[in-house]
Amino acid sequence: MTNPKSPNSGSNVSTLYFCHYKNAMYMGGIKSFKKDGKGILIHDGGLSVITSYVNDLMHGHNVFFSQHCLLSAEFAKGKLVEGVYRTDGFLGYFHFNSESQLEGKCILLNYTSKTITYANFKKGIMFDKREEGDFTLLNRVFDLGEFDFLIGRVHFRVMKY
Repeated sequence: MTNPKSPNSGSNVSTLYFCHYKNAMYMGGIKSFKKDGKGILIHDGGLSVITSYVNDLMHGHNVFFSQHCLLSAEFAKGKLVEGVYRTDGFLGYFHFNSESQLEGKCILLNYTSKTITYANFKKGIMFDKREEGDFTLLNRVFDLGEFDFLIGRVHFRVMKY
């Protein structure tokens, strides 16, 4: 009997695989010649991604690193469901519907003016917007660096770096 994970068993499953594309490199799980499982993707333009794939579609938590920005994103079968985007002076928390439009409550933290803006979206159209006025909450976020209650622990662990 042969080991199903051995290279000579005829199985098309690999635990780690290295692939060089035209403009990027990928190292991670491959199943039936499609990206599957955890991996690392490095683009020639400087973008790096810690990926999670199912059947060649991004699925689950993925983290995108670029020169001055960071995106912590949740995908469901290749569609972006929610994301937290951080760039110089701003952090945004967004939800998306199945048509990749903004949906539900979104939050924007502005570190320059120390403001928090809440916006509600329906099918990509904003119908409500307000700024946070509670000084205690603003102090907690901007002076103490505690904003996990706004964006969730999974994204917070990524964004605190």
